[in-house]
Amino acid sequence: MLRSDPLKAENERKDVLIMRLKAELFEAKQKERDYKLLHESFVQLSHKLEGLSKEKVRNLNRYERRLWPRIKQLGRWNCNTQTIEL
Repeated sequence: MLRSDPLKAENERKDVLIMRLKAELFEAKQKERDYKLLHESFVQLSHKLEGLSKEKVRNLNRYERRLWPRIKQLGRWNCNTQTIEL
């Protein structure tokens, strides 16, 4: 009966461990690349959201400035019609 060489068994265990660690390293690097891409996307979307939010506020302000004289005129007409009805 042949006994297995303990040194050979130890080397085989180390080979298996090395293969596992290489696979984990590869997976970690892939996750890092994915994270970087996701982060870049997040930053771009954040900037786009900020820009669109500012643009929306500017548009609302322009709309209100354009609409405000009409609202005042309607208020005056409403006051005039109430005065006439009295």
